[in-house]
Amino acid sequence: MTIDMLANKQTILGLLDEVPRDGIGNLKTYLSEESDFFTAPCSKDHHLNVEGGLAQHSLNVFYMLTHIVDNLAKTPTLMETLIVCGIGHDLCKTNFYKKGGKPSSESQFNYFKSLRAKVPLGGPRHHMMEQAGLFEPEFRPSSEYAGLLIDWLNKRDSSAIPAEPLAWSYEDKLPLGHGEKSVYLLSKFIALTDEEVLAIRWHMGSFDSATKEGFTKYAYEEAMKNFPLTALLHIADMLASYALEREVTE
Repeated sequence: MTIDMLANKQTILGLLDEVPRDGIGNLKTYLSEESDFFTAPCSKDHHLNVEGGLAQHSLNVFYMLTHIVDNLAKTPTLMETLIVCGIGHDLCKTNFYKKGGKPSSESQFNYFKSLRAKVPLGGPRHHMMEQAGLFEPEFRPSSEYAGLLIDWLNKRDSSAIPAEPLAWSYEDKLPLGHGEKSVYLLSKFIALTDEEVLAIRWHMGSFDSATKEGFTKYAYEEAMKNFPLTALLHIADMLASYALEREVTE
């Protein structure tokens, strides 16, 4: 999927202009200037784990939710609610990911260094590695990149050095959870209805471990039973993640 980050930003900010609530301007400022919402990935290893993936996914969920409500829901839902839930359900992922995968382990790094030391001096592979900075003292590849380099060194052929993959790791500065964190962040800027709070809180459905037992399991079941938007947002999220955003390879 090709992502047009500028177009997505313009579309999302335009949609938020249709939400007539105090604080919407501050929310737009947060998304545009105080967070990485428009450039962040949507996941570390799964759907849309590329730059701009979070905004793209948010739009996809909004469009899917609108389609479901228009065609399947028994009662209409205000457009502003669809915008708030679709665009804001994964606000928890802002300022959450950082570029670079997990660091290589000591054993993996030592193995890489042992293979690197065996590369003949003055040869084409040695020259390529020097040009790429792989002999620099401070160079330590991520675990993902170390694996590719180890495979390349073991082949001992004349192929080009593999490119460093775009990998992500977690840097959660506000470890509050998932749906509940999105609700909290949105509530800092705009007032939410009960229906919006519950739909966003439980948008992960049964994938949320809080749905498994105890009082939170009861709360989830009650939300699903009494607030239809809770189920509809979850379905829209799943369809976007597993249908619209699924990479198909031959």
